[in-house]
This record gives sequence, C-alpha cells and structure tokens, in this order.
Amino acid sequence: MKLKSLKRGRSTRVAFYVARIGLFLFAALAGVASSSHALIIQNGDFESPILADGTFQANPPSSWTGGAVLMNPNAAGGLSGSVFTWPQAPNGQQYEDIGNTAQFVLSQAFVIAIPGAYTFAWQDNTALNIVPGFQTAPYSISLIDASLQPVFAFNFDSYHSNGTWQPHTFTQDFTSGTYTLKFTSLNSSNRTDTLIYGVTISNSRKARNSGKDAQNGGGIS
Repeated sequence: MKLKSLKRGRSTRVAFYVARIGLFLFAALAGVASSSHALIIQNGDFESPILADGTFQANPPSSWTGGAVLMNPNAAGGLSGSVFTWPQAPNGQQYEDIGNTAQFVLSQAFVIAIPGAYTFAWQDNTALNIVPGFQTAPYSISLIDASLQPVFAFNFDSYHSNGTWQPHTFTQDFTSGTYTLKFTSLNSSNRTDTLIYGVTISNSRKARNSGKDAQNGGGIS
C-alpha cells in the first residue's frame, strides 16, 4: 500500500510540473504572438486628437511630429474657412494634410524589435475640386535609421482625377533598431496639398527587398 501510494504521489507531482511547464510555454508563445501584432506605427489613422466635424487644427496628430493640418471635414466635405471640397476619410473621420512644401514634413519614430520583412501601407489623396494647372501633388515617403542613414525613399503623386483615396503597399527587410518614417511634400507654395491616411507597418510572411521593386513609385502599388 505504501509503495502504491508513493508511486501515485510521484505521478501527481510529475503531472503537476508538466502542467506548469505547459502553461509557461503557452504564456510565452502568447506573449510573442501579442508582440508581433502590436502596433508599430501609432495613430496611423489620425483619429487622435478628436476634432469636431468641419474643423481642423494646425498642431501635429498624437504620436506624430510635423504635418500641416489635421482635418475632419463635415459630411459635405467642408472645412471652416476653406474654399475647397475635401474627401471623406476611408474609415473613421480624420486624416493629415502634409501641405505643399517640405517644411511640413510629417514623421514618426518607431522600433523594430524582431528582424524580418515588414509591409508598409498607407493611402493618399488631395482636395476634390482641384482646377487644371494644379492637378498634381508630388510627395515622398522615406525612412532613415538611428544613424540618420537613408533606408529608402520613394516618390508618388497624390492627385487622382477620380478623387478616390489611392492605397499603396510595399515590403522592406529590417534589422532590429530605431527608424523614422517621413512623408514630405515635393510641391511648392500655393500648389496642391497632399493628404495622408491609414499608415501602418506590419509583419510580412514573405520577405522581399523593396529597393529592388520600387524607385520613384515604380513596382509598388
């Protein structure tokens, strides 16, 4: 009886420790999964701070530096004091205007903890009632590392004749470190502003070098 009791006691302790190890591994894997799905870019939809309908502010959106104007047009596309008709945000209410000169560069620093391929995504547009002669709004998306060395720089035009938001995506390989993402207007004073919305950076399962796929906006959507 003592021998059987001793064996049962050992079996119970073994089962207990196996269960604890299993819970530990599950928690660790859950932590990794949660980390990999954490937002890299903060406030990429520009919904913070919240603005009243039909208003704008010249202060940077939360988590960003620079930019010209944070906008929340009303249902008719109007903004207080503006003669232009503005598009509605694809989702939510707000988006960022990066102006028409480089002085309004919009930027955010972020950290890549796990090396690998990451996908950049965003959308661009302009005001809707742009007259001939002003129907272009060039800008760049660029990235620098912690040593201020360039990682990439691609150029786009945010004016679209149909007035719809244009999505863009491309994939970039990263090593661990701190980087700064920038959106910079390449236009000039009294020309058309560029609007930016829905900026995200996410893990990509398929790695590819965006430098080989894109130059001046070619090769990426």
